[in-house]
Amino acid sequence: VIRSMARRIGKYTILKTLGEGSLGKVKLSENTETHELVAIKMFDKEKIKKQNLVEQIKLEISIMNKLKHPNLVNLIEVLGCKSKIFMVLEYVPNGELFDYILKKGHLEEDEGRKFFRQLVAGVSYIHSHNICHRDIKPENLLLDKDMNIKISDFGLSAFVGDDAYDPNSLQHTTCGSPNYVAPEVLLGHPYGRAVDWWSVGTLLYEMIAGLPPFYDKNRKVMFNNILSAKLQFNNLFSPSASALISRLLIRDPSLR
Repeated sequence: VIRSMARRIGKYTILKTLGEGSLGKVKLSENTETHELVAIKMFDKEKIKKQNLVEQIKLEISIMNKLKHPNLVNLIEVLGCKSKIFMVLEYVPNGELFDYILKKGHLEEDEGRKFFRQLVAGVSYIHSHNICHRDIKPENLLLDKDMNIKISDFGLSAFVGDDAYDPNSLQHTTCGSPNYVAPEVLLGHPYGRAVDWWSVGTLLYEMIAGLPPFYDKNRKVMFNNILSAKLQFNNLFSPSASALISRLLIRDPSLR
């Protein structure tokens, strides 16, 4: 599959590095047959083995193989050689929603509504396949050429059972990102796909206000806020946005 590692991976010509993670690089590449741009995520097999992440990478690939949706970053194919695994992904050119919000300070409700709708469509689709994303945050929401949301990074995703509240179909691993993590995860309770809806509510709040609802520089204070602080809305929020966010940020997952 691999020709002259430096410049080619199969039918893909490597153009430049887009980013670097703990397990490898992401390269912007071009399909030499169709001239379509792709992002190739490279994993170093040795590093994966050393960090006991073989099963996790396999799971990420099997999850992405199942999912195809306009609001997800789609997996095109998986290639490999002796030392590396290559995930060939759809290229999403306009960067992270995180940087977009940062640049604007906050979003007008109309724009926030568009992104929210697309996010809900993507998350609902993921859940319909009995998959929980577990790391919905603005860094993992990319913007395509038409400024549509693409959910990315299924590295922490997991399968959950059909019944959202059957204890046997729930997850127990503590994971996710501090600002967006649901109370039940912090409390060490078994949890299901409702954790993604908490993250979605947090994100909608952040789009409108510019900061997540329970944010504090001190992580311990922030976790306490997530567990017990009252939701505060300023004048940037319309009554309907406040009502919707309040329904998503309910601490009891069965009511969310």
